[in-house]
Amino acid sequence: MWTPTRGGRAITAMLLPALGLAALAGCSAGPEGTVGVDDTQERAMEYARGQAEVADDAIRQAHVRLADDYRRAAGQVDGVEVLSVEGEASDAGPGVTLVIRLHGVAAQVNSRGEMAGKLDLPVCFRLTYGPGTSPAPPGEVACPTIASPGPTG
Repeated sequence: MWTPTRGGRAITAMLLPALGLAALAGCSAGPEGTVGVDDTQERAMEYARGQAEVADDAIRQAHVRLADDYRRAAGQVDGVEVLSVEGEASDAGPGVTLVIRLHGVAAQVNSRGEMAGKLDLPVCFRLTYGPGTSPAPPGEVACPTIASPGPTG
């Protein structure tokens, strides 16, 4: 791999500290001294979107047809929780639609640039497989609320 150098040192090694400072320069301190709360949430969302695309690719590579097989293929991807499956087969009617939940994770940084915690953001996506559907980015959807079970007895 080619690495540009300057005076015998890799330029990337010299740029990393500057990039870190530039990233913090655009952030503002939040109410508890955390930097860029919106930025942290956006990074968590980007992470979740990337994970959804990885899951979608893995499911497509499984070359399955039946809804139960889609459920199993999705359930084997790390971090994926299958919330619902609609349809019977990818070649019947509208096809198969999965709703999955992933967790977008991002570090929270305080105003001194120190890690102050992490944001774990549940994000849900709709994945559709059927006749005439071409690969498209997973669509973000509202995560369904799961009712707590009532008293037993």
